[in-house]
Amino acid sequence: MTNRQNHWIYPLDIRKGTAWEATFGTRDGRRTFLVRPENLNSRNLRGSLWANWGLSTSFKKVMIGDYVWIYAGWDTKRILAVGAIDSAPSPTAGDPAYRDYPHPYQVWIKIDNGLTLRLQESTFQIRHKDFKQWVPGAVRSANPRTIRCLQKFLKAAPAISSRDEVVRHSRVEVQQRLGQSQFRADIRAAYGDRCAISEASEPEALVAAHILPVANKGRHGTKNGLLLRADLHNLFDSYRISIGENLRIHVSSTVSDRQYRSFHGQKLRLPMRKSQHPDRKLLARHFSLFKSASS
Repeated sequence: MTNRQNHWIYPLDIRKGTAWEATFGTRDGRRTFLVRPENLNSRNLRGSLWANWGLSTSFKKVMIGDYVWIYAGWDTKRILAVGAIDSAPSPTAGDPAYRDYPHPYQVWIKIDNGLTLRLQESTFQIRHKDFKQWVPGAVRSANPRTIRCLQKFLKAAPAISSRDEVVRHSRVEVQQRLGQSQFRADIRAAYGDRCAISEASEPEALVAAHILPVANKGRHGTKNGLLLRADLHNLFDSYRISIGENLRIHVSSTVSDRQYRSFHGQKLRLPMRKSQHPDRKLLARHFSLFKSASS
């Protein structure tokens, strides 16, 4: 999780047969009509549906963990679903899956089934008249009034699970968010606000990346981190870029873009202080998974 969470309004035309029909998938190519309650599963509250969001200049502003609220215009005029950004923005140029795609970057949104089910109920519906923000045909950052409305829903809508599970999950989220904030600050300081691979120095484009994910019991610490440009972070997380022996950068053969392939064989840029260098064992573990994914 990030140390802050933005709220984005994602407008779609949900009428069947339109270019922006609100269909979402499962990241393996299967598509589902999201707004039908029967396609949501209260037993899988973390979500199994995904939305793909194309970005232009706003890719510098979005962060993993940001809320994205799916707004249906036209006759419906209410928010039908909510999810969180689950991946760092990655470029679409050179990727055959995004041929003729109009946006230079994309992210994945993981739908929160529990909250989305609540949005289907009349008691918790969020209609346009409740927040009144103008929503054009493009993603819009929520204004202060809309944020108050969304936060009111988040506070009022009880989770579809036991109270104990809600409390446990909330505590874990808070702990992770606090740890992530300090982790990002430590990694930025260690690497002098420069990407360890590309040496990019634009702060909004840099991400503190875990070598061993926190979900796999990885820790918040400089020995388990790298400062990476957002698109390189995404490739690192998906094991399409890794760090091999002698701290040499390896780029998977599945990556065809020449910009990324130019990093292959280069040496990783390290912090000045040896005590802040990434753990070689963690890098070796990541590299092993990289080789498995590339074979």
